[in-house]
Amino acid sequence: MIKSKLKKGLEHSSKYPEDVFRGNHASVWGSWWNEELGWGYKCCHIVDRQNHYCLGDRGKKIALLKEVIYFITV
Repeated sequence: MIKSKLKKGLEHSSKYPEDVFRGNHASVWGSWWNEELGWGYKCCHIVDRQNHYCLGDRGKKIALLKEVIYFITV
């Protein structure tokens, strides 16, 4: 086993825990980007970070509808 040597204080260089899959998501929040909707989950395209359950393909359809509504209202 290879142990990496980190300088003291750099053990946690991130503000948030990395690679934490919450709410049945298969990806982390911030793994997907859309110009109109912003950052979201790659697995379901949900942009609400507080959404605690992955919607899968249904979420992708919802994101597409939100994008269409955005273009209609602009």
